[in-house]
Amino acid sequence: ALRHMLEGAPRPDQGALERLAVLLGLSPENLVRLALDPGQARAIDLPENTGLVGYSAGKSANSYLVLDPKSKTSYVIDPGGDPGEIMQAAQADGYKFTAMLMTHGHADHTGGAAKISASLGIPALALDSENGRIQGGVRASFVKNGYGLRTLSSPLRFLHLPGPPPGHAILAAEGRGLVCTGD
Repeated sequence: ALRHMLEGAPRPDQGALERLAVLLGLSPENLVRLALDPGQARAIDLPENTGLVGYSAGKSANSYLVLDPKSKTSYVIDPGGDPGEIMQAAQADGYKFTAMLMTHGHADHTGGAAKISASLGIPALALDSENGRIQGGVRASFVKNGYGLRTLSSPLRFLHLPGPPPGHAILAAEGRGLVCTGD
């Protein structure tokens, strides 16, 4: 049953979901509800002075553009999409595009980074556990687990959280209740 779920079963078996929840220490009721009736995506209440633009970068990648209206700076998390579209959105309305941050090195999360970096001369940052795994030809600068960038009046911190790749990171905006998880 687990293999069937991992292969993307359109409607997992409720009993298997309940047993899996118990094994993982999760609420069986909540896991069943989320898996069988996910409903609509929940709106995110963004902190004051924060803008977030999410857009599909092809069929399998998501890029997130974070805007700071106070400083008029922007950065992109996982520049896997069309580099022209990302640069145009990041620089609209007089914003200065300052950085690219990558949760991991898969091409659907890094595909636009090389062109953006070459065109604008801005850094691409990734967690050092992804060193040697960055796809798409971008030369990244690698940071240690816990590295923080000062943005939006609070640190945005790289935190190692193994996922599909073992070096996967999440980006957490401390004190803001926001986390970008990548995959």
